[in-house]
Amino acid sequence: SCRAPCVNGGACVGPDQCECPRNATGPTCATPVCDPPCENGATCAAGNTCHCEEGTSGTRCEKRKCEYQPHQEPYTRGFRRLVSRRFQTKCDPWGWKTCVHTQPEYQTVYKTFYRTVYKCATPSTVTTDPRH
Repeated sequence: SCRAPCVNGGACVGPDQCECPRNATGPTCATPVCDPPCENGATCAAGNTCHCEEGTSGTRCEKRKCEYQPHQEPYTRGFRRLVSRRFQTKCDPWGWKTCVHTQPEYQTVYKTFYRTVYKCATPSTVTTDPRH
C-alpha cells in the first residue's frame, strides 16, 4: 500500500513504492520524463510534452525563433606604458645655457578593441534589402 498515490500511470508495488512507466519518475511518478528530451531549456510536462522557453518552438523546443548573427562589440582595456618625458632646464652655473633632459614616467593608456559576439536577431529586427 502507498500512503501517497502513484500518479501518471504509476502502480503501487510495495509499501510506499511506485513503479513508474517510462514517461514518469520520482517517488510517486509525479515527475514527467520526455523522450526524446526537451531542448533549449524547455520544461518537460505530463504526456511527453515540452513547455518551451520564450524564443523557441517545436515539439521538443528545438527550433529557435531567432537567427544568431555576428556583431562586433567594443571593449576597452587600460595598460601602463613607460614613456620618456622631455623637459628643458638651465644647465650652466650662470643660467645662460638651456639643456634638454629626459625623465622616464608611466602613463596609463586606454585602447578600444573589438570582439565578435553572436546576438539573437528576431524576425522583426532582421533587415532584408527589398532590391534583392
